[in-house]
Amino acid sequence: MSTSPKPTTGERLRIGASLIPPFALLWLACRKGWIPLDPRGALVAMPVVLVFGFLLPAPFTPWHRWVEKAQSWIGRRLVFALLSLVWIVVVLPTGLVLRALGKRFLDPGRRDSYWEPARPPSSLRDGF
Repeated sequence: MSTSPKPTTGERLRIGASLIPPFALLWLACRKGWIPLDPRGALVAMPVVLVFGFLLPAPFTPWHRWVEKAQSWIGRRLVFALLSLVWIVVVLPTGLVLRALGKRFLDPGRRDSYWEPARPPSSLRDGF
């Protein structure tokens, strides 16, 4: 029978912290009146579950692994969406405006370009 290594203090804290969001959502739902409970109960439960998850991490490790996977999945899609948004809002309009104005900064075939042809280095010591 193999035993898993004891979680470090940081891992214990992350496991405990992964238990807080459901109680935070419960607190928010109680505060908005969606659930007819006192929101102070959920507010008090947050530090309690943090300590409970810190002291007894073994039963909550599967939950923590699922939360990590969900965060990774959401994070990958969020980064893609943000980079796409930056491209659509900043890069694409800038390129279209410059093209409409006739500016082509890196066109190697024109004389007024900022393109500089590469020169072979004179020696390996003088690479730049």
